[in-house]
Amino acid sequence: MLTMEADAMVLALPAFAAAELLRPHSPLAEAELAAVPYASTAVITMAFSRARANLLPEGNGFLVPPTDGHTLKAVSFLSNKWSWLREASPEARAWASRPAWPRVARRRSGS
Repeated sequence: MLTMEADAMVLALPAFAAAELLRPHSPLAEAELAAVPYASTAVITMAFSRARANLLPEGNGFLVPPTDGHTLKAVSFLSNKWSWLREASPEARAWASRPAWPRVARRRSGS
């Protein structure tokens, strides 16, 4: 077994995984990490032909306020953000991506 002493440590893990890892070593850190809420999301990517892309709004995308009552939170026009994507797909001018279910939230407690 390798034992090390350090003043600080970086864990590149989701909070619930770090909580489980730290449980036997630091109950306080485990409790704080286990309490971090997570939201379940899905990303949908759509491609539009150049002819139809002219109907899309200009800009990099838009946000939808939570008070609006829609499940949709944001839309991002990837080809407007990154020219390399637009150049790599000459037939598809606009790529749009959005989270599909941002309101399905759950907390992981390490169990």
